[in-house]
Amino acid sequence: MRRRILSACLAAALASALALVPSAAPAAPAAAPAPAPHCGFNDYYLWTLHVELDEPLRATYRVGETVTFVVKVSRPAEHDPLGLGIPLPIQPDREPAPGVSMSIGVVAGSNDVFLSGGGITGQGGIARIPVKIPRYVKPGSASAWGLAKKLVHEDPQRCAVIWEVGTLKLPEAFEVVR
Repeated sequence: MRRRILSACLAAALASALALVPSAAPAAPAAAPAPAPHCGFNDYYLWTLHVELDEPLRATYRVGETVTFVVKVSRPAEHDPLGLGIPLPIQPDREPAPGVSMSIGVVAGSNDVFLSGGGITGQGGIARIPVKIPRYVKPGSASAWGLAKKLVHEDPQRCAVIWEVGTLKLPEAFEVVR
């Protein structure tokens, strides 16, 4: 029952997002295919992904080491899909989200170095993302942020792209030491 309600909500959000985009120029005659409109794509985001660390990070990492973020991505998120901040009244069971692009950004060494890594979730919704700490990073606190993103629909005729997204925030995730 919960899955049916969630599926109906997502379908309604997807349909309303497509309805908000104005249609392309009038259709070409039936003999010729309609030309693609000349416009920039409008991105629409459905906040449907829940992102969390599957394995905890160590408290400290040495310069030159690689930090491996083991991230688990699942559906649905804990808030409404349109990102309005409305909590869901019922927390449904989460299911793994395979095939999701996951990126991690780390600000390390007294906030003067940005490091990044990325991966794609497997069948269990888990991605292992390595981020190497180069030798030039100064010791200090490191914070990390993650973005999970999956293409849901792309409509070139209406200039619309719909994404599923979710985020992970890890302020002061670990310390970098020499």
